[in-house]
Amino acid sequence: MLRFTMVLSSLAIIVSTAQAAECRSTHSAEVVEVTGWNAAPPDNYGLSILNMRLTNRAAAAIRMIDGYVVFTDALGGEVDDFTIDRDLHLAIGAEGEAKALLRYSRLTELDPADVSAVACLRAVLFEDGTRQDF
Repeated sequence: MLRFTMVLSSLAIIVSTAQAAECRSTHSAEVVEVTGWNAAPPDNYGLSILNMRLTNRAAAAIRMIDGYVVFTDALGGEVDDFTIDRDLHLAIGAEGEAKALLRYSRLTELDPADVSAVACLRAVLFEDGTRQDF
């Protein structure tokens, strides 16, 4: 049983590392960039709030996003991922805030210097109605 669990854990790390690398290769992070994040200390039930700052780096305002944010530790393992609110509007160069509920997440324990975050977009709808797929 232990061997099976270790194999599953190894597969999860490979998949999550590949997922983050794929996000970077699509250049979607050049459209929406994660410019900061913080996680509140967990309460007595292991719950806390994650605040993520997302910045529009595109040349047009964004009115809808289909994507998520992936957090990776310094060794390349995925810590967690969170869906971006589809209706997050971002003006050109503007910063918006996304929130997520954490339950017993490593993000509350890790040194932020040991974590990278990348926005993985599937599609963006710009204010002028233009759609960009990744």
